[in-house]
Amino acid sequence: MTSNSSKIINIESNSQQVKIDFRYTNRHGFGGWVRINPNCFIRPAGSDLQYTLLEAHGIPIAPKSITFKRNGDILYYTLTFPALSEDIYEIDIIEEENDET
Repeated sequence: MTSNSSKIINIESNSQQVKIDFRYTNRHGFGGWVRINPNCFIRPAGSDLQYTLLEAHGIPIAPKSITFKRNGDILYYTLTFPALSEDIYEIDIIEEENDET
């Protein structure tokens, strides 16, 4: 997924879960595709804690994918993660972490 093609449009956090709503705009014309990595996670900024993806709505989980028909097609989707503690105000959203140092 191209990072400048996905925009966060809403984050909702409660005692049960964190839901993050995205808007993805296809910038690859006919045949452009999108999917989410099943190992996607969030973490408190500056922390090593990982909260793994629970559900994805509106976007397939790899290896499945959606293929677009036109440049500019828009896909809205939501990712759900476990709840965070109330004292966390900033998170990182990681689709795939590069372990190379």
